[in-house]
Amino acid sequence: MDIAVLIKYVPDTTAKISISGGRVDESNVSKWSISPFDEYALEAALGMKEANGAKVTAITCGPSRSEKGLRDAAAVGADALVHITVEDLMTLDSTMIQGLLAEAVKQIGADVVFCGKQAADTNSGSTGPGVAELIGAACVTNASEISFDGSGFNVMRPASNGSERVSVSS
Repeated sequence: MDIAVLIKYVPDTTAKISISGGRVDESNVSKWSISPFDEYALEAALGMKEANGAKVTAITCGPSRSEKGLRDAAAVGADALVHITVEDLMTLDSTMIQGLLAEAVKQIGADVVFCGKQAADTNSGSTGPGVAELIGAACVTNASEISFDGSGFNVMRPASNGSERVSVSS
């Protein structure tokens, strides 16, 4: 099984930021890191790797500094890395970024895609569902637990009455 994990390199949640022209002044950000929700997705993929012998590929779209996020993913066990270099992400809208990520997922032939529920910088949460739509895959959001039974995935997620288990074939 091949798992693609989408990661975004964002201002660290503890970093001091300044605003200039209505945007975060990225030149003054002192610390960058993988978005925390994407770290959870990477951790889940690495658990799947350990349990089922999966191959994990970390994919990011962003400026050259994002390379550090990929090195961090490799340091904890990602098998392969893909960097789609876009120096100024503000030149692309979310649909364009989703298209680039979807194409990378297709090129590596991933069986499943893991990603965080939202990025720590924009909080939009559109990347996972957008990529799923573009590659023609099912999408289960807000997963808190995931397992693979050989033929598909079982996912636990919050529901209005507590939690629900969703099954998705692979």
